[in-house]
Amino acid sequence: MESSANILFLVSDPLDAGISIDRDLAALQDGLRQIEAAVRFDTHVAEADAVQGYLERGDRPQYRALHYLGHGFKAEKESSGFLIFERKDGNADALDATRLAYTLSANAGEFKLAIISACHSESVAGALFAVGAEHVLAIEGDKTVYEAAAIAFCRRFYQSLLTGNSLAKACDAGRRAIVNDETMRSLGEAAISREIAKFRLHSRPGADPAEFRIAAPAGEAELCDLPTLTQYPFDQRPPEFLGRQRDMRDLLDRLDGSRAAVLLGVSGIGKTELAKQTARRLVERRRVDASRVAFASLLNANSADEARREIARALNLKPDEIADDGALQRGVPRHALLILDEAENVIHADGLAFRRMLDALISAPARPRVIVTSQTDPGTEKAHVLPLRRISDLDAFRLFALHANLTPEQFDRIDRQQLIDLLEHLGRLPRAIELVARVWRHERGPNPESVDLAPLLAALRRDRDQVMADPRYAEEIKSVTVGIKYAYDRLRERDPKAAELWTHLGLFPAGVTKAALPAIFGPEAAERILEIQNQSLVESVMGALPPPLGDLIELPAPFRFFALRHLPNGDETAARNRIGDAVLRHYFDFPEEPHHGWIGVLDGLMSGGGQIMGLLIRRYSAELPSIEAWLDWGYQHEAVLDSRARSARLTAQLRNLYLLTDDLLNQHDRFTRALAVAVRHGDRAGEANVLQAMGDLLMRVADLAGARTSYEKALPIFREIEDRLGEANVLKAMGDLLMRVADLAGARASYEKALPIFREIESRLGEANVLKAMGDLLMRVADLRSDVRRVGNEWRW
Repeated sequence: MESSANILFLVSDPLDAGISIDRDLAALQDGLRQIEAAVRFDTHVAEADAVQGYLERGDRPQYRALHYLGHGFKAEKESSGFLIFERKDGNADALDATRLAYTLSANAGEFKLAIISACHSESVAGALFAVGAEHVLAIEGDKTVYEAAAIAFCRRFYQSLLTGNSLAKACDAGRRAIVNDETMRSLGEAAISREIAKFRLHSRPGADPAEFRIAAPAGEAELCDLPTLTQYPFDQRPPEFLGRQRDMRDLLDRLDGSRAAVLLGVSGIGKTELAKQTARRLVERRRVDASRVAFASLLNANSADEARREIARALNLKPDEIADDGALQRGVPRHALLILDEAENVIHADGLAFRRMLDALISAPARPRVIVTSQTDPGTEKAHVLPLRRISDLDAFRLFALHANLTPEQFDRIDRQQLIDLLEHLGRLPRAIELVARVWRHERGPNPESVDLAPLLAALRRDRDQVMADPRYAEEIKSVTVGIKYAYDRLRERDPKAAELWTHLGLFPAGVTKAALPAIFGPEAAERILEIQNQSLVESVMGALPPPLGDLIELPAPFRFFALRHLPNGDETAARNRIGDAVLRHYFDFPEEPHHGWIGVLDGLMSGGGQIMGLLIRRYSAELPSIEAWLDWGYQHEAVLDSRARSARLTAQLRNLYLLTDDLLNQHDRFTRALAVAVRHGDRAGEANVLQAMGDLLMRVADLAGARTSYEKALPIFREIEDRLGEANVLKAMGDLLMRVADLAGARASYEKALPIFREIESRLGEANVLKAMGDLLMRVADLRSDVRRVGNEWRW
């Protein structure tokens, strides 16, 4: 028996094929993972040049079998057919027998068995025999092979073949598995017989399937899948991507040529999802490394500098590493793919500077690929503009059926004219269609067989008339707003308090955690958010992360625009004032309070460091615009009690994140406002902590005199309020400052004051940092003085 068995798994999913194999591929792979044998399936996309290049390598495994999942074609009256591979631009590449032979013949005779799951798969058997295959198992797809039948057959077939049985017995085992599959049993005997007939084994003369075997030891199947994007925001993949295949082909063509494109279109038309799906495709086809894909949300950016900082975060760089356009050109990684999402705000606010930055990025010597999504053309000549159109009626039909969870039989009973009218009211915008379909699905719950669209259509007509006449809504978001209004009205009918809660979520520009809602809005909010989620009115933007990190919920831009206009009495200021103190209490807690401030939780997680530090920083940064928005409110309106200002102390606490993201340099105005609040309300601890943070900022910009002044103001306050940790931290910072100005004796004195305090309060990290700083100091002294000597473990002079 062999020590292992390797099978090459080729998949082909051209964008112009009409039918995607994504779902079939996922289901088949799940079935293959259940095989109890030490077999390895190496998955590759069927691009002729890439497959040929891989097979020509001398360091790859040897394969006993080839399994192809995709599409086939045979012209009428022709005996041989084509296997459909992919081209780089996403279109189909039909390989005839000659090209197929050249593609697969790098090691002639290596594949003794070929399993071909495609239309007209029997017609390519001759080409596979020509490259050394002895047996071809054709899974005919002229008519759809039921997913259940394919999974049942392949799982039992491989299990039988890889544990010692012959090919003939393995095929018989696979056919019998179809008979006993529960899903197939529910379809009836006629369907079972039809499916069994589609699995056909062909052997070339002299090859006996009763003698052919591929055995492997006991173990578990290993699927070496296509490379994937799993990091935020690519972690939540839609069930099916519909209506943008032609646009993706155009985008791939532009990226292959000029390496840059602008996806232009109204809100809700699907720009962001098209950009993300294109990134996934490039990674799966191994043309972009997953670690070099970056997604920068520019929704809250109002200047080119702010946009550059978001790009730095996306690239895991410090903002000062790409502080200008030249540094951006030098700093972008080689062959990166960068998505700049929702750029319209920064284009309106700082268009010329943003265009210059974009041109510099596209022209970088590292040759990055750049995709910009926007409602406004940035005006660059270095990127092709691809205006996105409304999706076709057919794709809109399919999208509605998918998100309404309709069976084929239910969809066939829908009045087509009603559906066409409904989709026209939604402007055939994907986001609006998805939203309304999900809400309608929820409403049909008590009577799922009802497919009457008349009540839904009547409601949308009323909504459309109101929205289209409302000057508060920009033209580019009116169509998607019709869908939002319908979902909001249904929510308000079911639970007015839940609808009111939803409008308040618009006050959080970068979302808020679900756990915060009961603390801010009362215990009933925990149930009301579930009702809101049922209406699909929020997005879980980091849902793949474990709780509590994955509990961030957010309103997409047009949803937030709508929510803010439907706050009670339409008064955003009053709404903020009602909940502002509770929001700040959620973010920051005083020691005697019974809850844990959310920013303290995030800080605690980051203090653990480790491999997930980058993920934690991205998660923290994603919510930061909400935190800062409420700080801006707090500086003016916070109700300060007992001479303690949460907004001031919370600002100082953000110092850790600002340091890690190198965004501290941009916080001078924020620290100044926080300091004024602390002084105004007599919050000595807040004042000292902000002064320390301000000193750290001034150190970064080399204003050493200003930093020393801040530290010297903070130190006596920490001593006055007996904050030993704050005192020790400032002494350590003062020592660092004195090192910078070459006052080595002063630095040593400051470190020697800080060290016993860290030991007293058992701060091992603080102690370690001071010891390291003292070591650096003594090494520097040793370089400068000849009378320094080592005594035991200490340096003395």
